[in-house]
Amino acid sequence: MMRELAVVRTHQGTYEQTIQTLLEEVPEAQPLATLPGIATRLVPELVAALGPNRPEEPKRFASASDLAKLSGCAPITRASGKRRTVLRRRACDKRLRRTFYDWAMASLSWSRWARAYYDHHKAHHQAHATILRGLGQKWAKIVYAVWPSGNPYDEARHIEQLKQHAVVWALSL
Repeated sequence: MMRELAVVRTHQGTYEQTIQTLLEEVPEAQPLATLPGIATRLVPELVAALGPNRPEEPKRFASASDLAKLSGCAPITRASGKRRTVLRRRACDKRLRRTFYDWAMASLSWSRWARAYYDHHKAHHQAHATILRGLGQKWAKIVYAVWPSGNPYDEARHIEQLKQHAVVWALSL
């Protein structure tokens, strides 16, 4: 049993090394690697989901909203008369939804504004999963801004912009 496990671990290490080597050749991966909490596991998943970022080719996503919808971060709102219902999006890319969920969870330890967002909404009695989906939607907007420009993510600049827009949960940062 242990020998089989050792063989699997060896293949896994080789596979991860190959992915990392290929990822270093993809220019779109460099700005995404600067995002907090993304780690080495999530960068390849995001690069694969976003697709190529070349001026002569059409983009896979026309807006950050499209990315948030495909990833399941954007909720569905149904309204009729006085009744309004907000539901979790089920028709989405499940792997991408898991990527954004994991990233939102990891970003709580690496990003000051993400932690402030989470704590603010938790204090207002929102569910953990709902907060993480909302945080994932925020990260989708950031990815959509960082990815086409090729510029690295700057958390201090992002926090300043949140304060300029008087975002309630960011004012204490």
